[in-house]
Amino acid sequence: MTAMVWSWSGSDSTFIRYQEVVKMREDDHISRVLVVEDEKGVRDLFCGVVDRCGFTAIEARDGEEAIRMLGEWDDLDAIILDIKMPNANGYQVIEKIREMNKIIPIIMCTAFSELKDAESVITYPKISMMEKPVSLKELEDNLKKAVLNI
Repeated sequence: MTAMVWSWSGSDSTFIRYQEVVKMREDDHISRVLVVEDEKGVRDLFCGVVDRCGFTAIEARDGEEAIRMLGEWDDLDAIILDIKMPNANGYQVIEKIREMNKIIPIIMCTAFSELKDAESVITYPKISMMEKPVSLKELEDNLKKAVLNI
């Protein structure tokens, strides 16, 4: 485990941020997690969880952007994925993900009313499902399990 410290000065204050960074592979790669969520506030919360785990968050605002980013980032370690989004929904994104990468862990976040539909994709390997509103502690635990394989 490595510690990183950032500091910056404001007009009257100095802020220090401490973050533990978990190095996941022998090549000193810090794990990257794609966060796909169309609601900015929720996306920011999810990225905060990724950050707290010591991973790097890569953001996508909708399914179409996520699909494009999947082609650009070939070393992702996990994906947090909303289901109901504009341009391409989570199910369409999962289909594309599985065409490109059969084993990357996916944490689906969906509202209760969408759970029945979501059960059809659970048959894919390494997919877990969380019901919104998501417990941030539960998301953190699921993310660590997905990335660390614990």
